Amino acid sequence: MSAAARTTAAKASPAARALEQIPGIGPFIASLVIAEVGDIRRFPSAKHLVSYTGLAPSLYASGEHRWGGPITKQGSSVLRWALVQAAHRAALNPRFYGFYQRQRERHGASRAAVALARKLVVIVFYRWRRALHVQEALPHVEKVRERTSAGAWSEHRPSASD
Repeated sequence: MSAAARTTAAKASPAARALEQIPGIGPFIASLVIAEVGDIRRFPSAKHLVSYTGLAPSLYASGEHRWGGPITKQGSSVLRWALVQAAHRAALNPRFYGFYQRQRERHGASRAAVALARKLVVIVFYRWRRALHVQEALPHVEKVRERTSAGAWSEHRPSASD
């Protein structure tokens, strides 16, 4: 399957449409996230997806002391890159602007972008799961093209199983 065909298929999916509603995520990044993650149902929580993307902070511990380290960089580097690019774009949105600015003042611009990318992954998880639940709740409709008695063309017809 070519890249253009995958992008077209992803645009048609309810998951892609749901992801494109998130600030900073356009058709390309939505299709890339869908292709890299695969089936979202294999992740029991948003924390698992964050860990899969490699945007989770590492943790060092010895005795009673714990230190937070840099991100783990596990998983796909392309997915991580795309999410950080989406975070840079989302930082301009009023919904995330305050969070990004606070993080930027405390930690610098690059760490603020990674923190916002982590936040976007959590939003991606819940939006994608919601889109799946909505899709599963809808009745299955077959697309057919037939002429009705009134002479107009009908595009949708409930399937025989309904």
